[in-house]
Amino acid sequence: MGYVLPVVPLVRLRFFTKTQQSCLLPRWKGSMLRGAFGSQLKQLACVYPDEPDCRTCSLRHACAYAFVFEPCIEKKPPQFLRGLDTAPRPYTFYCPDFTENFSPDAGFLFDFTLIGTACAWYREAIIAILKMVQAGLSIRRHPFTVQAIHMFTGSEEEWQTVYDGNSMRSEPLEPVPIPQSENLPSPLRLDFISPLRVKINGQYADRITFRQLTFQMLRRVLELAYFYAPDQPLDWEFNHLLRAADAIRVADQHFKWADWERHSNRQKTDMQMGGMLGHMTLAGDLEPWRELIHAARWLHVGKGTVMGLGRVEISDKNT
Repeated sequence: MGYVLPVVPLVRLRFFTKTQQSCLLPRWKGSMLRGAFGSQLKQLACVYPDEPDCRTCSLRHACAYAFVFEPCIEKKPPQFLRGLDTAPRPYTFYCPDFTENFSPDAGFLFDFTLIGTACAWYREAIIAILKMVQAGLSIRRHPFTVQAIHMFTGSEEEWQTVYDGNSMRSEPLEPVPIPQSENLPSPLRLDFISPLRVKINGQYADRITFRQLTFQMLRRVLELAYFYAPDQPLDWEFNHLLRAADAIRVADQHFKWADWERHSNRQKTDMQMGGMLGHMTLAGDLEPWRELIHAARWLHVGKGTVMGLGRVEISDKNT
């Protein structure tokens, strides 16, 4: 259909950790990781830590914390972001391990992804994550160690060692484009493996059509490209792609609502962060959506992406 997605480069790092003692961690670990990361990054990078608002800081353009964790909107935003005062955060955490009880010497891995121009701050991000793991995770501050850090190189089968537990590699880390495949399986099953939070008609949805999903995926890619891939041409005329999505048949779908709770240090309260878990199987010619679906796999979809929500994967399971 002639729609061209912008290229959004990224740096994806995989951290392998080990605990020093028995501990209890939340099932969904993204909120815990994101909060601890922000705290350590601010201590590391912020010159004026007592200032409550990065938007008024004269050094915000040269600060890793302000750029990555509290990004301001510096120019007229696209229509999707009008009325907001912050840009989408250019990073994601994701932990595929839902273990809650850890014995000594057990551990888990998690991915941390920097997006677009935020990749320039990878050194500060790595140091902040190393410090946060050492300082302790969860409100109980369980200490962990980082055993290794691997970097995605552009091929899903290839990762390079950045840190081996003792020394860090000296060569700079180069961002890579989102990997693509030549084709998609048909029928195509999409698994939503962390809660998908999207608002449709002002309400959080418990089901989604392929047209609605197409809009959410486009929104995610275009917003990130607008703020963090400034050299990329953006095409905001995508209504034809939405209309065409109506012709794709949903052969099978099953969603359930998954509730989970996180504590907001900023708002000093517990917050409900439920979303959809499940799958949908699509039948039809999906070639016009191939790049978009692969982008969604790497950038996530919907709200709460920094905490690992909205993770979608292409499954090899049958319907």
